[in-house]
Amino acid sequence: MLNWLDWNHPLWGGAEVYLRETSRRIASRGHEVTLLCSTYDTCINDEVLEGVHVARRGRFWTYGLELPWHYHRLVRERGAWDVVVEYTNKVPLLSPLWAGAPVVAVAHHLWGRSIFAESPLPIAAAVWASEALIPLAYRHVPWLAVSPSTRDDLITRGIPADSITLAPNGIDLPSAQRATGAPDPHLPRVAWVGRVRRYKRLNLLIEAMAVVRRTVANATLDVVGDGPALVEARALAARLGLGPDAVTFHGAVPDAIRDQIVGRAWVLAQPSLKEGWGRTVLEAGAMGVPSVVADSPGLRDAVADGQTGVVVNGSAPDDFARAITGMLRDNTLRARLGAGARTFAGTHGWDDATDATEASLILASRSRAIEIPRDPSGQASTGTGPIVRRVGVAR
Repeated sequence: MLNWLDWNHPLWGGAEVYLRETSRRIASRGHEVTLLCSTYDTCINDEVLEGVHVARRGRFWTYGLELPWHYHRLVRERGAWDVVVEYTNKVPLLSPLWAGAPVVAVAHHLWGRSIFAESPLPIAAAVWASEALIPLAYRHVPWLAVSPSTRDDLITRGIPADSITLAPNGIDLPSAQRATGAPDPHLPRVAWVGRVRRYKRLNLLIEAMAVVRRTVANATLDVVGDGPALVEARALAARLGLGPDAVTFHGAVPDAIRDQIVGRAWVLAQPSLKEGWGRTVLEAGAMGVPSVVADSPGLRDAVADGQTGVVVNGSAPDDFARAITGMLRDNTLRARLGAGARTFAGTHGWDDATDATEASLILASRSRAIEIPRDPSGQASTGTGPIVRRVGVAR
């Protein structure tokens, strides 16, 4: 498995949760799984995590450039793999061009033009250009997409629909269901959870909360997470006069504390510009907390509008403020949506994603194409000659 980060990396995110949950389950089913990812300070280069062999090679910023060399060195040391899984989370690694083995690609979300809202122009332009290579390098590769929105994006980019399998995100249902909090009926709380990056649009939510408090004066926002845009978010809250009584920045906290914070919220809000899948929405839903989300890829897949939460048609702070205020002021609506969210979340364990991943890997490994040389007369030859056909064989 090829992924920029492992789930112990300081910059891990939702994609690494997906990687961890599926890969360790695949390993527990008797498959040998190796993850080749980048290094970080204080890391151990080789270790086994939950049954997965983790090989950390290459520096973060140059991982994609170094990867083919490290990959083929591992092949020489340990032997070839039956199938390679590439997670296309940062930029495409183009493994079908150099892996020398069947490849299955996994997509959470593709950046497209949204990368220009997140990164400096040179980096954004490089990412955008790299994604333009997807139809050339991956057109004949089977794909796993974590949401219908991601599947549709791949199809728009030229990937055949029949080569894409849905493998949606899941949550740890028993843990989520045990983590119910105790909302204070007199203190309306809104929660936001994630890595604080610009495209997540936490600033939009902070601006919306300033509007919400004009109507619901004691409404508060709990921000759970850390990231490069956190300083900017804190500064915005200060400029808007939203002190600790209005917005609490908890930073990165253990999962148990995060679940306590979300469990006591009346509403979860996610205004992100793009997601692979709204996993935090499912986790909140498992605790009976409905969500207000942007009408954006991934989030619109995780919320059934009017049944498990509200999908906001609009991208202005006032749009989110209206939706949040409506939820906070309507106890009956909130209870109905919370019940629907709990039911919907209960159908999203990790087994479906693991089953889809395992099935794709087995199919790819069994249909590995080999090249058969033939002599000029067209007869099979044991020597070198022109390649005229490919056949699939089981490995």
